Amino acid sequence: VNQTQSAEQRACTGPAPDYYQAMQEEPGRNPGFILQPQETTVVVQASVAPIRDHLVWSIFNVAYFNVCCLGLLALVFSVKSRDRKVIGDISGSISYGATARNFNIAATLIGILLVALFIGLVASVYLMLNPHNIDICVALTSGGAAE
Repeated sequence: VNQTQSAEQRACTGPAPDYYQAMQEEPGRNPGFILQPQETTVVVQASVAPIRDHLVWSIFNVAYFNVCCLGLLALVFSVKSRDRKVIGDISGSISYGATARNFNIAATLIGILLVALFIGLVASVYLMLNPHNIDICVALTSGGAAE
């Protein structure tokens, strides 16, 4: 046997030494039966508020309110936040989640503002071009009833 081999390697490759003997069973005894009670340790972690990555909100903003690519940026930071949460970097996950939330807020507000502006523009053009609604337009612009 080579002198550089460890004791474990010699034990695995060579004949069984004397101190490795098969266990002798006593007659009438169940070898699978545990005689002593086993102890169980339960580790309870303190309840921590879940880390929000705002992924669903980001996907919604990418689909509907992707103004100036803010929805896409929010989605990128949401995915980064989720990745950090998976690897256990809590502070990085919270930071990326906050950035995703800020981009989502900006995308949602700008998107809603643009939709409201578009609806107002379409309504005003419709009222101006429809000859049946001239009386309504005059009443709205003059502040009183039509003459």
